Amino acid sequence: MADEIQIEEMLEYIWILDENNDKADSTRMNDKFGKEPTDGYLKAMVEQKLINLRDSNITFTESGKQRAYRWLFKGNGRAEVN
Repeated sequence: MADEIQIEEMLEYIWILDENNDKADSTRMNDKFGKEPTDGYLKAMVEQKLINLRDSNITFTESGKQRAYRWLFKGNGRAEVN
């Protein structure tokens, strides 16, 4: 099972990109989190129906957006882009 904290942090990053009108894609995720771990986590997030991954573009599913919101606004997330 994928590390849930890492998934939350990746969801947070996708949220921030979306809020800044930037596109989330696998290249950006690889640059931020590293290619090898990112590939596994993206696969896990697709399997958990948290994101849609088409080509390299990443979009939230409704449940993924809700989970990111809870992470960011209920005390755990940082809501900053590094």
